[in-house]
Amino acid sequence: MTAPVVPAVIPTALISALVAPTSGTIPPSRTVPVPGLRRTPLPLAELPKLGDPAGGPGGRLVCGAATMDCNGRLADATVIAALGWGIGARLDIRVREGLVIVSAAVDAVFTITRAGHLRLPAPVRHRCGLVAGDRLLLVADPDAGTLLVYPPRAWRTMIIQFVAGHLGSEEAAS
Repeated sequence: MTAPVVPAVIPTALISALVAPTSGTIPPSRTVPVPGLRRTPLPLAELPKLGDPAGGPGGRLVCGAATMDCNGRLADATVIAALGWGIGARLDIRVREGLVIVSAAVDAVFTITRAGHLRLPAPVRHRCGLVAGDRLLLVADPDAGTLLVYPPRAWRTMIIQFVAGHLGSEEAAS
């Protein structure tokens, strides 16, 4: 192994586009367009608006928790019943910003199982990093007919932010 190391052949234009100056960002004047590479901003997902959690004008929320089994099934009769979804109800299941959003749709493929379970399809489980045994927070807005399924990572983040904000405001007041 005495052969000399051959440096990689990378076009100069590409290197200048990828290497940032000392400030940490590439000014627009230094960027070099790379053929076939488009830089368009990603669209922001719109989450459905939920009702007032206190039950005031705007609706009420019904919350529950369920453990997902190895087939992606969730069983929480209270939350599903609050939405009025019976056995065979057709459901549209989407992922937005790490949350699973479920709503009734006449032309949807997914349904409530014969046992009354909501089954999250494998692509949804993989996209959200869900595995059997995960505890999921279920938040239903019956007035909107929407169910939000919060994976563990999402609800942990919410709780940490809430506690940090709550404790921070108490410490500032004292």
